[in-house]
Amino acid sequence: MDEETLSEIRRIAGKRGVSRFLHEAAKERLARMHTLALLDELDERYGKPSEALQVEVDADMRTFFGMPRGGSSGRNKTVPATRRRSKSSDKRRR
Repeated sequence: MDEETLSEIRRIAGKRGVSRFLHEAAKERLARMHTLALLDELDERYGKPSEALQVEVDADMRTFFGMPRGGSSGRNKTVPATRRRSKSSDKRRR
């Protein structure tokens, strides 16, 4: 980890809270990756949602979560590498 990132974490979490901060960050990242993998499976089984449905979901997200306009459900923007990995690598991770 680069020193700038670690310094910022220490500033926010305090030196004694770095481990907990990193643990929580890892759990959040893993949950996001599992959610994206589930969405990939649903896309494979039922097809990708239409553009109209994506626009509707984005509008609902802005309403429910106060996301700025142009915010996305994150399926293709939050963790793009996850969406591009092969299905065989998904199976090895389970």
